[in-house]
Formats: sequence, structure tokens, C-alpha cells
Amino acid sequence: MEPLTATIVYYSATGTLHALALAVAEGAEKAGAEVRLRKVAETAPQAAIEADPAWEQHLRDTADVPVVELDDLAWADAVLFGPPPASATRPRSSRRSSTPRDPSGSPEGSPGRSTRRSPRATPPTAGRSPRSSR
Repeated sequence: MEPLTATIVYYSATGTLHALALAVAEGAEKAGAEVRLRKVAETAPQAAIEADPAWEQHLRDTADVPVVELDDLAWADAVLFGPPPASATRPRSSRRSSTPRDPSGSPEGSPGRSTRRSPRATPPTAGRSPRSSR
């Protein structure tokens, strides 16, 4: 019986997901799988990378990790993806939301959704019970 083949594809700016991908690869190899560890090509502007020393260092440290190709996906019996956290795909200035209930993090709210709060979501006035009928 042929061993299972697995391609592990990840994106990591500072190394956290790279470390997880390495652990997954090690576990798969111990279980008898043939593994290809591949990273997603970096597309960030060089100025953004240079502004973050950890990001710049991680790119140097992983320069030998091949960038994923279509052939890597076709070769594998299983493909595992390690995407960045959703907050990592937005500029830092937009990560905090003025509407905490909105999962997109956008101060304007999600497209097609009203940003007006329902009466239940409005905090009661200080010193006044929300159930009182004043």
C-alpha cells in the first residue's frame, strides 16, 4: 500500500502558523505520510514588511521553504491549509470596530446590514433600570 501524500500550505507573517505547519508535517510523517510543506507567496509591499522586524526576520528564516505550486496540490491525497487569522488580512487601523457586534470589523457594518442598534442592544441610561417605565 502506498503511503498517504499530504501537502501542507500555510501563510505566516511572523512564524506562528509556520510553527503549527511544521508540527502538523512532523505528525503526518510519524504516521507514515509523505509530506510537502509549502508556503503561500508573500504579496505584501516591501515597505510593510520592513516596518515589522519580526515579519522581516521570519521571511529570512523561511527563505528555503518552497512556494506552493499547482503541482503540489495535484500530487497530494490530502491538502491542509493554514490561513492567517482574519484580523491579519486587514490593516491594523481597521482591526478595532466601533460596532463590536459586527464580525467584519468595519465601522460601517457589514454590507447590506443596518448599523442601527436594536433597543435591546442599547445600554440603559446610568442609574435607570432598563425595565422601569419612567
